[in-house]
Amino acid sequence: MSVDAELSDTGTQAQSWPRAMDLARLVRLDRPVGIWLGLGPALWAVWVATRGRPHPILLGIVVLGVIVSRSALCALNDFADRDFDRHVPRTRDRPVASGRVSPQASLATFLGLCALGSPLLLFANHLTVAVLFAGATIAIAYPFAKRVTHWPQLFLGATNGWSTLLVYASATNYLPVQAWIQAAAIATWTMAYDCTYALADREDDVRIGVKSMAVRLGRHAPAAIAALQGLTLLALVLLGRVAGLGWWHVTAVVLVVGLFVDQHRLIVHATPQAYLRAFERSHWFGWILLVAAALDLGKTV
Repeated sequence: MSVDAELSDTGTQAQSWPRAMDLARLVRLDRPVGIWLGLGPALWAVWVATRGRPHPILLGIVVLGVIVSRSALCALNDFADRDFDRHVPRTRDRPVASGRVSPQASLATFLGLCALGSPLLLFANHLTVAVLFAGATIAIAYPFAKRVTHWPQLFLGATNGWSTLLVYASATNYLPVQAWIQAAAIATWTMAYDCTYALADREDDVRIGVKSMAVRLGRHAPAAIAALQGLTLLALVLLGRVAGLGWWHVTAVVLVVGLFVDQHRLIVHATPQAYLRAFERSHWFGWILLVAAALDLGKTV
């Protein structure tokens, strides 16, 4: 091999490495908080739906499904928000907004990840497939909702709540009352944390015309977050009764109350940094409830 060829190969490798890093950032592999936000509630739903006896294949499907779907939606979100992100200091360095990844590449990444996850359908029953495609419609609409409504958090809440229904459909092939109650708890909790996240960018969003609950509600947004968290707690109490969960679930609800109070202690500071810190603590919610369900139902995680 000639020296020129060796240098060419080295240059190609050097160029491909930054591109791989940019694609990793596109799907937020450098910020796994989104995975923890999705994985904890999903596994909690598995444990409650199966009464603490999840099949290993179901666990694998749920874990892979959360990671792949979350990564795909991050790529779609950056595609949808590319014209907004470049005007916001916190997001202007995202791969698409900064020009390091083209819009076409981000869309191709989204489609590629959807294709990557499609073999999981081989393990799905008919109800699961129907629930999946209905939920996917809502999930795909979410990144674009902020252009037309001040309530995009409703779309994300519905998406994550629908994921709970998807777990029940996969685990039991039907949707009992407790599935809808658990989905409601996830939906209202999601709306609360996404509104908290939106508060961090509220001033920039007002300036560039992005719609959100935080923009629409203004100074009343913290009260709305508290109300949503109150509805979440109500759903958790009801779930405990309907699903026959025990004192570990009660203990978890008390811990969740403490988590919500701690988040509001940050929110009252009314700074972008405080809002983001409050948001980042949200992932504890699902894991607290998962551990409690595992203990109540006689299994360990």
